Amino acid sequence: MILHTPDRRSCHKMREEMTENCICHRPGGFAVTERMLQAAELYPQPDFDMPLSVLDAGCGEGGTLAFLKKRFPAWKLTGVEPSLETDFRETENGILFLRGRAEELPVGDHSQNLVLMECVYTRLEDPGKALAEIKRILKPDGKLLISDLYARDGADDGQDPALLQKDRQNGYVPSCEIGRLPSAAQYIREFRQAGFSVLEMQDVSDILPGYVGQLIFEEGTESLEGTLGLSLAYLKERKCGYFYMLAGVSELADTVKYAAENSRFYKKKYEGIRIPEITGPESFRKLPFTTADEVREDPEDLLCVSPKEIARVITIKSSGSTGIRKRLFFTAEDLEKTADFFNRGIRFLVKPGYRTAVFMEGPTHFSVGGLLKEGLAHLPAETSVYGFIKEDDEAAEQAKEADTLIGIPSQLFRLSVSHPELRPKTVLLSGDYVPESVVKHIEAVWKTVVFTHWGMTETGYGGGVQCEARASYHLRDDDLLLEIIDPETGKPVQDGVYGEIVVTTPGRRGMPLIRYRTGDLGAMDPEPCPCGCLKPRLKKVMGRIADSVRLPDGGRLSIEMLDERIYGLPGIADYEASYNKRDHSLSINVKKESAAEENAVTDCIGNALQPFAEAGLRCMISYGDFPASTGTVKRRLEIKG
Repeated sequence: MILHTPDRRSCHKMREEMTENCICHRPGGFAVTERMLQAAELYPQPDFDMPLSVLDAGCGEGGTLAFLKKRFPAWKLTGVEPSLETDFRETENGILFLRGRAEELPVGDHSQNLVLMECVYTRLEDPGKALAEIKRILKPDGKLLISDLYARDGADDGQDPALLQKDRQNGYVPSCEIGRLPSAAQYIREFRQAGFSVLEMQDVSDILPGYVGQLIFEEGTESLEGTLGLSLAYLKERKCGYFYMLAGVSELADTVKYAAENSRFYKKKYEGIRIPEITGPESFRKLPFTTADEVREDPEDLLCVSPKEIARVITIKSSGSTGIRKRLFFTAEDLEKTADFFNRGIRFLVKPGYRTAVFMEGPTHFSVGGLLKEGLAHLPAETSVYGFIKEDDEAAEQAKEADTLIGIPSQLFRLSVSHPELRPKTVLLSGDYVPESVVKHIEAVWKTVVFTHWGMTETGYGGGVQCEARASYHLRDDDLLLEIIDPETGKPVQDGVYGEIVVTTPGRRGMPLIRYRTGDLGAMDPEPCPCGCLKPRLKKVMGRIADSVRLPDGGRLSIEMLDERIYGLPGIADYEASYNKRDHSLSINVKKESAAEENAVTDCIGNALQPFAEAGLRCMISYGDFPASTGTVKRRLEIKG
């Protein structure tokens, strides 16, 4: 059966008069509802009087609706429930109840700002049809909030027949079947296939023991198993957990159609492809890739708007085969989304009231620094944008009162060497590959906590950022879709396996990129984050595939490999490197600390690079003073010969 929620256990206790003192019998109660509303940035707001239209699918007797009405009197609340005695009922305080199923919601198209589904999804007869209905009734910017059980054992079929059979053999016959117990990965696949973007998915399994214990204490084990629809033995073996999710209607299919209709490039590229059939991830992967060389050749052909609507044109020095510089176009709306991502994504390291010093491009409004300043203003935080570091002493003066420093790894490493007395509370490294050696050095010298961010100009600067767990990157899933492919075959690789990052930008108006091959080496992390996030995240990006060279023994060498071994060595403030293909020699020019001895530094570098020397690489070390990396292009191993 569908929509059999735990709320129904208490139907006899809940009537219209419960509005003031509503009861909730599901894991977490209204506390989980509050957390979902917080994720949607709708709670707590005691003065929030915008008349949102909200539908609760599987509302039972309306406990959640009464809870919402008490806090948001102006909201238009509708409950849909198949077990109601009448087709239509309206309470004195204006809550509307309709008899219906989640697969056939009795409301109009694009009529709801918010749809809730709590402890319902696992019991649906046809989850795909229900999601299609929810997509139909949501407004374009509407949100879906779900909480439910899930399997933490990693099985993706949503049901284990062997375990179910074991239940039957033990004589357990549930009063109502739980349809499935999907894993987190299965939930995400189903929602994406139905045309949703999963914006947040958080584990809250810590609420289950208290809920289970209370229910057993009050009414016994049999009542609990009847409520959940499965035996406790089954739920234990599947490692049953609880989660909440925030989802929105994906703009992926609309963006493909938009680009095919408005961009000369995509109109030609997709000739012969039935664009209306591109509806989900499977059909989407049939589209051809977009390459960096195609973007370089005629970037104006990718435009979907008039040049008058473009707020920012960014030119990137090319390292590709053509030597032509790459130009990218953004509308103001495109870049405002990046500012919103910075606002949400950097709250782990910038707290309200912090003073932040940004040593990246700026301070114009649509620069990286300008977008950071706009995003952090909503915390609120005081942000000063100084641009890339040119003089260490000047930067130290600007940074000395800051709580947070944001900059590119090589420049902030250099600043930490020259000014170890700085004491920022947090540091964010971005704009280039982040060596672990740099992270450890800055944390040790400045007694701070370092976070890292991955992004590209192609992603509108923002891409993914670490949370307080400082593990893999949490992605901006509302307007960025990542695939990881084998760079040789173009086929998708398994989660956890490194390959080439492919980017798509749903919702971008100026110059959308569809299945764009970035050349960056990355992998998706399918494991839950220590913070409780259940969405796949991006592992540490290991640099550009094309920027490494093959050594005589068949191994490879890149600036990222050198960074890990050289940065953080005693006496080194900075370095630059070049590789000569003719004699397989590596030249390293070092800027050392003023008090360091060259012989000691040379010995340290020689020891660090010993594995490359054993592979036949001849290393030459010189010393000099050179300006820090400007930050306008990523550091690379210069190739000569």
